[in-house]
Amino acid sequence: MAIALGWHVLNHLETEIIFHDGGTGGFRSFLGFVKQKPLGVVVLSNSENDVKDISLHLLESRYPLTKHHPLRQRQAISVDPNLFDEYVGRYELAPNFILTITKEHDRLYAQATGQSQVELFAETETQFFIREVDAQITFIRDPQGPVKHLILQQAGQEITAPKLNQVSG
Repeated sequence: MAIALGWHVLNHLETEIIFHDGGTGGFRSFLGFVKQKPLGVVVLSNSENDVKDISLHLLESRYPLTKHHPLRQRQAISVDPNLFDEYVGRYELAPNFILTITKEHDRLYAQATGQSQVELFAETETQFFIREVDAQITFIRDPQGPVKHLILQQAGQEITAPKLNQVSG
């Protein structure tokens, strides 16, 4: 597969397909067209499953479809909502990319910079999951007790995000 000006050029099955694909934060996208005929496709997904296979299949039916696995079924439990107060704050996933944890009406929410707010559901008193994507957040305390960081597990990655100091005004 060649790359030209950021576009991927795929020559396979006697077809030249020019495309670009990618994803971020639980979303995937694909834009591609067949050079030999007036055929193009845009595929957008609010899932972490790769959409390249279905996109290529739409452009050329001889491309095989791969089997996608459904999100792991998780069971939410009830925990004391007063625990959430310790988790509320801002956590730095990367420079200029903050995960803000908030509590509203005894429910816990997360919102990453530039993304929509999602509700967190408890699996344990410190582990939470997101229903929209296959992601888990674990809050970690320091030996003295306060929460010092969280660990985000998503898309095969594990990111440690330190809790930012709260500045009172």
